[in-house]
Amino acid sequence: MAGDLLLLGIRSPNQLVGLDPLKLYQSLCRKTGVRQDPCVLDTFISVIRFMDGDVPRPWWAYSEERKQLYGSIITNVGGSSSMTAHKPLQPTPLRGPAAEQQR
Repeated sequence: MAGDLLLLGIRSPNQLVGLDPLKLYQSLCRKTGVRQDPCVLDTFISVIRFMDGDVPRPWWAYSEERKQLYGSIITNVGGSSSMTAHKPLQPTPLRGPAAEQQR
């Protein structure tokens, strides 16, 4: 996971504050040219929420939420990479200090 974050230009945990986990996941899929396992998205949700001030929770605690928010994520890596979802995408709400800064 650390190598994936480095590939995405994340050098410090503070850089995760306020990021959109789905956009990070999509970017990783494009950069690697393969569909990443959905639990990678769960992991991104977990670490971003933690950096936004939530209590630490393991990635699998976000699996059901990911399924509800994003549905099935499909990536076509044959040539060009695209992402679609079967359910409308909703932005992940900011929590913790990042949310308070935007108020």
